[in-house]
Amino acid sequence: MDFFGRLKCSAWPGRLWVLTVLLAAACGGGASSSQESAGTSALSFQVVWDRPGFQAASLTDCADVATVEAAVYSDAGDLLGAGGPWDCLTGSGVIAGLPANYYATIVVAGNGPDGTPLYSGQSATFFLNPGSVDGGVITAGPFVPQLLSPNAAAIVDPGALTLRWAGLDGAAGYRVTLATNDSFAAETIVGAYTIGDGAATTLQPDVAGLQMDVPFYWHVQAVRAGRPGAPSTMRQFSLRQVVVTSVTFVGDDPAGVVSPVETTVAFSYATIDFSQQRDGAVIDQWSAPLDSTDYFALQEIITSYELMGQSDITVTSNSCTGWSGLAVSMVYNAANYGFAIAPAVCNPAEWPTGVSSLVTLKDDLVAEYQP
Repeated sequence: MDFFGRLKCSAWPGRLWVLTVLLAAACGGGASSSQESAGTSALSFQVVWDRPGFQAASLTDCADVATVEAAVYSDAGDLLGAGGPWDCLTGSGVIAGLPANYYATIVVAGNGPDGTPLYSGQSATFFLNPGSVDGGVITAGPFVPQLLSPNAAAIVDPGALTLRWAGLDGAAGYRVTLATNDSFAAETIVGAYTIGDGAATTLQPDVAGLQMDVPFYWHVQAVRAGRPGAPSTMRQFSLRQVVVTSVTFVGDDPAGVVSPVETTVAFSYATIDFSQQRDGAVIDQWSAPLDSTDYFALQEIITSYELMGQSDITVTSNSCTGWSGLAVSMVYNAANYGFAIAPAVCNPAEWPTGVSSLVTLKDDLVAEYQP
């Protein structure tokens, strides 16, 4: 039985190029219909190489793609057939035994001259009928993971450090590197992790021995056929221990109204929770994920101004109205602390600097995170 595969590169308007691949299964002597009716398919599709940053005038035939590979998977994830690497210029390859009557997807890959994986893409799901099947157009983007979290310049509790990235079609695994310098020179590497699972999108690195409050840098490379692709963009984070596990503010609502509203704002390392009650009934409530850097800003105010020892604020030189007071509570190293601001002391200028800074940041974060 003779199987034949062809590919061809041609220019595409703008900054895109097109690769056409025909995966055919046929009997000898040209009697392809009998083989196809027995359960094999001839599959054709196109690949659009998406090269952001390339100028159209600088592109030459096949540009940076030297070889092309393709694989067809059932919707259950089983490999139905694979081909390549084909030379992008001469275009030849063999796909044998591509079965019909499956829902399937095509995963394509474009490699550089040294075999480095450069591009990857996956088709929408289609049905492999016996005979000729058009798999449509596949966009193959850069084979470079996109980092998701922590955010750039984030401050993270050591026990909560999880590195996350978006998975890539065709990846067989990932390499994650941590360093003390954004050059990622060998002498700066403090962690190098190889993950042999293409579906993996998270890593909890070993933080033992990593210093607090110093910058660390990380990037991710996707791996295919044992070769790592280009590294992702770099991100930086630092580690800091959570010692204030929660901060809660109750009150801070308009005074002098018939049914005053009581507002509660509670912060933890990962969330902000907001609620308002009138006459015991909840009238507003929401919760949102909290950036760890914002939480550490709250902790920094509490610890630097030693607000764990702050006494109630009740004395004022000029009693005023228009504010119903505020109670602040916190948990520091598993112990409870707190203080209250009396309604008569409604002028923040009469509060200690640390208290004023803490309440101002609370108000700013509520405004930032509210839906």
